[in-house]
Amino acid sequence: MKIAIVGAGAIGLGLAALCEHLGHTVLVVSPSGASTAFLVKGEPLEAVGTVAGSFRPRAASLETALGEAELVVLAVPANAMGRLIGAAAPLLTPDHDVIISSHSSFAALVLRRRLAARGLKVPIAAWSTTLATGRRL
Repeated sequence: MKIAIVGAGAIGLGLAALCEHLGHTVLVVSPSGASTAFLVKGEPLEAVGTVAGSFRPRAASLETALGEAELVVLAVPANAMGRLIGAAAPLLTPDHDVIISSHSSFAALVLRRRLAARGLKVPIAAWSTTLATGRRL
């Protein structure tokens, strides 16, 4: 499966390592581009812990990632979620599944309403936690 992870902090990158470890193709979006600069330079994502190894998710723009992915994971801090939903909602299609990690208050409701305004029904799951934990070294 091709997965877009929007957010390249510790949680987003940890999830990218886990998804690649499980055999998925991963595109990572950093809203500023700073957190994926190492990927653009060709450096691997190094993970230690339960999932360990070198992984090569692809850095991508939001438009490219959502244009290619089947599953979209929104993994940004709560204070960035509103802007992200505003940018992502016009790019989502009924072919996407969306996960909000970790659930930020009413983010799923806001996204569902934005999509409904376009006449779209897209499956949205909101986790009250994150699938992977991590910290940047």
